[in-house]
Amino acid sequence: MNSQASFPPSLTTDPFFFNRRYDSGHYVVRHNFFHQNRARGILLHAGEGLVENNRFYRNQGSAIQIECGAEERWAEGFGVRNLVIRDNWIESSDVNHWNMAVIYMGVYLDQGRTDYPIFQDIRIENNTIVNCPQQAIYVSSCERVFLRNNALLNPNAGPLKTAQDGDENCVSNREYYRGSLMASHCNDVYIENNRRLSIIPTMESHIYIEPNTSRSVTLRDNTGFAEEGR
Repeated sequence: MNSQASFPPSLTTDPFFFNRRYDSGHYVVRHNFFHQNRARGILLHAGEGLVENNRFYRNQGSAIQIECGAEERWAEGFGVRNLVIRDNWIESSDVNHWNMAVIYMGVYLDQGRTDYPIFQDIRIENNTIVNCPQQAIYVSSCERVFLRNNALLNPNAGPLKTAQDGDENCVSNREYYRGSLMASHCNDVYIENNRRLSIIPTMESHIYIEPNTSRSVTLRDNTGFAEEGR
């Protein structure tokens, strides 16, 4: 690789380089029905996006997946900035617990998750999530993220699956994922005015903030959760 700029002496081994001359951002996904398909409903790798007024039903994996990562067998994504996800209806998705949440934002790396905020300025608002097997929303490796005014019906309907369930594409360390809403490896996150209701037995019913990797997380006016906090 040739570069006109010199690399800083602090550069670590195995760095990642993004060629941001190539960009699929500035998009709108609106008024679609994603249903009964293999893998995700939508996989988002680019920023400056709006995803609104869509319906998702029985997607194998997450209804909406925001991801970036690199490992020996695969690499994809440049990170996402300035994304709004609002007014979507998500029902019975992530049927085999592929990513543990129907709206999932995270990285995959050989060394595991990172504190680096590759996802920034994300708003997940006014969505309705019905009958998901585990978490409704999981966010990580992020800053300035807003989870507001979402309605959850029967999240964590289970049963909880183990590492022996699924295939090699499933997220590892499933016991790490807790609660109906979860944030980890994050900074400046706002979880406000979300509503949870269960009319069937569920496995968990709280908001979980991973204590060792999360900074400046605000919880306010959420209802129907068993508890809030770390």
